[in-house]
Amino acid sequence: MNKKSVEKLKDFHFRTKVFLSYVNPSMRFLPNGNVDFREFVEGADSNWNLRRARKGGVGVMVASMGFGSGPEMFPGKEGVGRQFQVLSSFLDAMSRCASIAEVAFSYADIKRITSADKIAVLIHLTGLSLDGDLNVLRGFYELGVRSIHPPFDDRQPDADHVEGEKGGLTAFGKKVVEKMNELGMI
Repeated sequence: MNKKSVEKLKDFHFRTKVFLSYVNPSMRFLPNGNVDFREFVEGADSNWNLRRARKGGVGVMVASMGFGSGPEMFPGKEGVGRQFQVLSSFLDAMSRCASIAEVAFSYADIKRITSADKIAVLIHLTGLSLDGDLNVLRGFYELGVRSIHPPFDDRQPDADHVEGEKGGLTAFGKKVVEKMNELGMI
């Protein structure tokens, strides 16, 4: 590629909103149980962070929060509490980098945030621990979670989304999806 072609490509890239559909934020679990997202925001020692993403032209991204080995690692109420703890720590980290990125709660937020030349971050949960309580979904929604990937690839006794050898949603899993739809979650 010649220099002129490279410049045209760069120009196109920076005039276009780049959407990263899945970013797993780097988090470090501290000895006291807290979660540190500094690598995700600043990441001086990492290959990827929000500052580099913004410099690279990213406009929108989905931050996918995983929870280690899933709800079986922290069963029941402990799993629910751990998810809220991680989300709270993530929101704290995001508030410290508000000049370059913000959590988007709606499409209007995405437009506002990207118009301000910042990254709009959508929050996604990989795995789910509800301890059998559908009302927990509202708490996740209020914290900005707009997408959830329920466990489907093995038996998660706490989340109970897989049934039998063939898999699929259980009756509770179907109620979870109905509640997600009611709240406007994907």
